[in-house]
This record gives sequence, structure tokens and C-alpha cells, in this order.
Amino acid sequence: MLRGSQLLWYKFRRQYSIGSYVVDFYCPAVKLAIELDGESHNRRGARRSDRSRDAFIESFGIRVVRILNTEVYENLEGVWDGIARIVRERAEEVQKPGTVRCNPPVSPLHKGGGDDMERQHSCGK
Repeated sequence: MLRGSQLLWYKFRRQYSIGSYVVDFYCPAVKLAIELDGESHNRRGARRSDRSRDAFIESFGIRVVRILNTEVYENLEGVWDGIARIVRERAEEVQKPGTVRCNPPVSPLHKGGGDDMERQHSCGK
């Protein structure tokens, strides 16, 4: 789907850590996380967990987009077009003056920190 890890000249990182979470794809330049959701996201309690996780990630100004695996298999071109549209929108949004550019924390697993690290914002939130 992503050729050379890029879409519209924006680099996406695969399996990127944000706090104690790992997103499927992340583009730091436009602060966009893409999650590909399989059957496990239909289980009891999964949606509540996803909402909590998304709220944490979004607290850094990152937009989270969830795409069903079946949509990727059945409508790859439509998914690709949708992601490209969102990348263009995000590129405009992050360029606006006054936009808070708060960087997500490095995973505590990589820094040896504890749970308190996942709540720290580099912009003082």
C-alpha cells in the first residue's frame, strides 16, 4: 500500500510507539496514525479500549484513522484515496500558525520508564 514507506512524499513509519501504544502506521510530518482493525476489534470491550487509546494518542494532536482489514482487501483503491485525502488535509492543518506541535513520548519500554511517562507531553500538557 505504501510504496517506499511514502504517500504523497510523506514518510510513514510502521509499528510506531506512542507512549505505551504501538500504531500500525504513523506519519510524523502530518501527525497521522493509521490503524488497521481486524476481528479482534469486534470483541467485547475492544471498542472501549480503542476509544481510550485513541484519546491518549489524539491528546498529542495526532489524528487517528481506523480502517477495517476487510475494507483494505475489498476496496484498496478507495482506502488509498481516502488516506491521500486525509494526508492533504492534515498537511494544511499542521502548517497553520498557532498549531500546537506537541511530540508524543517515546515508549516507556524503549526508555526504561514507567506508566507515568505515557502521560507526559513535550509541550507541557
